[in-house]
Amino acid sequence: MESALPDPRLPALQSAFSIPSVDNFSSYLGSRNPFGRPVSGDDVVWLFDNTAFKPGRLSSWQAEFVAAVFEKEPKVKVVGMVTSIAETLGLADDAEELATIEERLLPFLWDVRPARHLRIVHQDREIKLGPTGRNGISTDILKLSEQPTGTSVKASAAVPRGISGELEMQTHFAAAEGWAVLSDVDDTIKVTQTSSPLGILRKTFVDPPSAVPGMPELY
Repeated sequence: MESALPDPRLPALQSAFSIPSVDNFSSYLGSRNPFGRPVSGDDVVWLFDNTAFKPGRLSSWQAEFVAAVFEKEPKVKVVGMVTSIAETLGLADDAEELATIEERLLPFLWDVRPARHLRIVHQDREIKLGPTGRNGISTDILKLSEQPTGTSVKASAAVPRGISGELEMQTHFAAAEGWAVLSDVDDTIKVTQTSSPLGILRKTFVDPPSAVPGMPELY
């Protein structure tokens, strides 16, 4: 069944050569890149929640901030891929589900944006994140102001208008000792039907998300 679906890898490979040469080569420098550029209205930004910690009893709070930057307009033919998934699932050409398929498919098709940086407002101060590396992801371990253990602080991206994505995040200030829950997602807390290729397509691109019975109460 997988062989019947369109393969986006070739267009994606071709689009890699469209990255400006300065961004392409300077992205190897990661966070030390002096040629990084600020995000623009053509970008999609994702901020990820994080956990602040103290590496020692007398240490200050710090946390790893992770952001991802993508190019807003995909370079592949989205309509053809949406139609192919719909046909595989036996949906009509005018089915309402096509809009849902397109919305959920787009993040798989966005090209990453290397050598991009952005600013967020965190604890009433601006923090610079990035530049992003070759994978379009930036990681920065930064020191934070004092906060009571167990509290959460919201942050938002200070970016130009027109930028979409996940523009807010939270930092949880964790205690020095306690429990952490590390869990799989597919068919553990969310119904994905990983044993069925058609089930995976339907649960990923069409159906509303549904929890595995009993897992919300357990968590």
